[in-house]
Amino acid sequence: MKRSSTPAPYTVRIIANPMAGRDEPFFGPLAAALGDADIRWNIDVTNAPGEEAALAQRAVDEGARIVVAFGGDGTVSAVAQAIADRDDVALGILPGGTANVFARELGIPLDLEGAAKLLAGPHEIRAVDLGEATLDNGEERAFLLRVAAGLEAKLVEESPREEKERLGELAYVLSTLRQLPGAEVARYRITSDTGQVIEADGLFATLTNARALGMGDAAYPDDVRPDDGVLDGIIAPSAMTQLAGAAAAAVTGSDNPGLERTTGQALELFADPPQRVSVDGEVLGDTPVRVRVRPGAVRVIVPPADKSHAQD
Repeated sequence: MKRSSTPAPYTVRIIANPMAGRDEPFFGPLAAALGDADIRWNIDVTNAPGEEAALAQRAVDEGARIVVAFGGDGTVSAVAQAIADRDDVALGILPGGTANVFARELGIPLDLEGAAKLLAGPHEIRAVDLGEATLDNGEERAFLLRVAAGLEAKLVEESPREEKERLGELAYVLSTLRQLPGAEVARYRITSDTGQVIEADGLFATLTNARALGMGDAAYPDDVRPDDGVLDGIIAPSAMTQLAGAAAAAVTGSDNPGLERTTGQALELFADPPQRVSVDGEVLGDTPVRVRVRPGAVRVIVPPADKSHAQD
C-alpha cells in the first residue's frame, strides 16, 4: 500500500450518475465543503448508462487531476477504469449508491457531507488494485469490488430499484431472505494462475478484490485486501449449516474453513449448470468468466491513516 498527500487548491471534476440509488440533496454539501476550501470544481452528469468512463477520460484529457465519482459502486469502477495507471490523477468517491461497498472498504465517509469534506480537507492517496473481467460473450469490464456468480448475482438481479432507494443495503438482506429457500446449487470450479484448482458444490462463488460485502459489518476474511496485488476466489458452501457458519464468520471477520478459497493474479470461474454473473453490482452475463488484476492501478483519496476506519 502506497500513501501520499495531495495539496490544495486543485481542480476537481465530478462525474455524477443521477440514477444512483441515493435520493438526497447533493449540491449543497458539496458546494459548502469545496467552496470553503477554495477548490475549483465542475460537474458532468451522465445522461445514459455507460457514459461514466468517457466523461472521466474527457476530464483527464482536459487537465483534471482529481476525478470524483458520485454514484454507486458501478459508477466508481467505471471512473476508476478511465483513470487507471495514471500517477498524476486521483479518484475521489462521493457515495451515492445503495450499499457503497468500496467507500466502506476504504473508510471513506458514507454521508455526502463527510465525503465532500474529505476531498477538501486532510486526506491521503492510497493505491489500490483494479480487476478486469472477461465475460462469456467477450465483453470486458473493470471492477474494484468483485465478480460474483450464482446467488449473489441473483440477489442483485432480483432487488427492485424502488426497494433499494427506500431501504438501502437492507434491500439486499430482504432479497437474500426471499431467494435463499429456492437458491440453486451449482458445481463451481475456480482455477488460478498459480496452478491451484478448487471445486465444490455451492450457492455462489466470487472472485473478489475487496473484503466488505455491503451488508452491515459482513466481510470476507481479514487478509482479503484491495491493495495486495492478487484476487481471491471463494466458493460458498451449499449446506445450510456450513452457510450459517460462513455467515457468522463474515460478521465477525474470522476465517472460515467451510469456504473453498484460492488466490492469484488471474482466475477463471466455471459453473455447472452455468450461472448468472454480476460485476460490481451489475448483472452482465453468465459463467464462465475470467479475471485478472492490475496491481496498484488506481490512486484513491482516503482518510489519513490515523483517522481511517478502512478494513485493513
